[in-house]
Amino acid sequence: MIQALDIQSQDLFQKKADSLFSEKKYSEASDLYLELLDKHSINRSNAYLKLAFISEQKGDFSKAIYFLSEYFNLNPSESTFTKINKMAEENSFIGYGRSDFNFLLLVYERFYLWICLVLFLIVGFSFYLLLLKKIKREPTALRHKVSFVFLVLFSLLFLNFGDYYSQGIVKSETVYVRQAPSSASKVIGNLGEGSRVNVIGEKDIWLRLLINGEIQFAKKSDFWIID
Repeated sequence: MIQALDIQSQDLFQKKADSLFSEKKYSEASDLYLELLDKHSINRSNAYLKLAFISEQKGDFSKAIYFLSEYFNLNPSESTFTKINKMAEENSFIGYGRSDFNFLLLVYERFYLWICLVLFLIVGFSFYLLLLKKIKREPTALRHKVSFVFLVLFSLLFLNFGDYYSQGIVKSETVYVRQAPSSASKVIGNLGEGSRVNVIGEKDIWLRLLINGEIQFAKKSDFWIID
C-alpha cells in the first residue's frame, strides 16, 4: 500500500514537471526533474531528454551533452549518437567523433543484451561438448581447453566492462590533468569545458583517466560522470 502511494506520488510529481516544461517554465521544470532523478525511480529517459533540451535552450551545451549521454545509455540509438557528436563539433569540444573506440561503445550499448545472450549460448554449448567428451572418456585437445578458458574470460570481461569503465564530461572552464593523484603532482595538460574523457577508475578525490593511451589524473569534482 505504501509503495503504491509512493509510485502515485512520483507520477503526480513527474506530471507537474512535464506540465511546467510544456508551459516553457524551464527553470522550475529543471529543478523538479533533477529532484526526481535524485530521489525517485521514475521514467529517467524522459527526465534526461527534457533536461538536455532545457540545457541546450539555455546555451549550456556541455550539460546538454551530459544529459543526452545519460539518455543514450538508457536508449542507445544512432540519432542520439549523431546529435551528441554534432553538438560537440559545433562547440569545439574534444573527445567525441566517430573513432573506432566510440563505434565499439555504440555497438556495446545498443546490442549488450543480445551479445550477452550469444556469449551465454556459445559458452554453454562449448561446456556441453567438453562435458560430453569427458563422460564418453574421449581425449580433449589442449587447444580446445585453452580456447574455452579464453572464451569464459572474454565473456566475464564483456559482462563487467561497465563496472570498470565510464566516461566523464568536463563541467569546469579548465581542468588541469596531472601525472599522479595529488595536487603536488606535475601538471601535464588541461581540458576545456565540454571535453569528454575515458574514466577507468578512481582514487580518493581523483579520477583515473585514459588519455592518448596514458594514465592521467584529474579531480572528480570537475566532471559529470556518465553512469
